[in-house]
Amino acid sequence: MDNLNSTTAGDAVETLALVDKKGNPTEHQVAQWVAAHGEVKCFEVGDRQVYFKQPTRQLVKAANAALAKSRDVDAYQETILKNTQLNYQAETESNVQLFFALANKVDEIITSLSATLKN
Repeated sequence: MDNLNSTTAGDAVETLALVDKKGNPTEHQVAQWVAAHGEVKCFEVGDRQVYFKQPTRQLVKAANAALAKSRDVDAYQETILKNTQLNYQAETESNVQLFFALANKVDEIITSLSATLKN
């Protein structure tokens, strides 16, 4: 991921940062992700803001297949995380604490709406 994004308006070139000094995405980067993926979700883990796009039904089906095959919940969680996470991917793979903090949020990554029984 580049840290800068240049836009041209006439003769003026504006360079917008995609990450801030802490390495978190800027509002400009988040706006780009929203434009590309629709809704995005942010989870704060320590000083990191980790963003995810909404998984497709096909991805959830693949994650369920990985779970059924291996009977390993980590395989399910890892499938969802690897295919929806928009930043800090390498760090999530190498940092066990970050991985487990985010793995506990997989249900929230998948679910955008909640249903309530009304009768």
